[in-house]
Amino acid sequence: MSALLASCSRSPACSMSRHILRRGISKTAVAASATTPEGKQVASHASLPDARMRALISLYHQSSSFVTEESLDQRIDEAFAYKNMSSQIYNYHYQITMKDLEHLVRRERAAPRLTSVSGMMRGSSNGDAPDLAFSDNLDKRDIKMIEALYGVDRSDGKRFLPGLDAVRDEMERLEREISEDEQHHQQPQQ
Repeated sequence: MSALLASCSRSPACSMSRHILRRGISKTAVAASATTPEGKQVASHASLPDARMRALISLYHQSSSFVTEESLDQRIDEAFAYKNMSSQIYNYHYQITMKDLEHLVRRERAAPRLTSVSGMMRGSSNGDAPDLAFSDNLDKRDIKMIEALYGVDRSDGKRFLPGLDAVRDEMERLEREISEDEQHHQQPQQ
């Protein structure tokens, strides 16, 4: 376990995971529980269930893929920038054939350039033709751009669903509407 902890990078999430793991496996835990400032009893970190410890270890293993300040620019480029085809040729000794180029041209010509937001949300550039799904013609970069621009999420791989920001915005709008309705109904009618 100490080798696992020693190999951890210096990212904030990894440092926190390392700290929790060290506390969790410590044999020098003083008490089985602690008291919070509010006086509530809290279970000791030494008594974490196996499922939690597995989750912490899993988090530790995933921490190398977390976005940090140092890796932010690289991660943005990976998510939104097209890969340089010539660097792929040299790195993988890949020979681009005429068939490959024709395939790329067909794909680019078949992909719709514009769509309405409502059509995109339905998953189709043409609401009447669901078999011509707009989202089926998008590559990974385009999907990431749409998610970022419109505040949607496509984690199910099929549809664009509201993302957290969109849900929060809608909640705020609905709360404003409700309070306006309540104020309107409380005013005496003349």
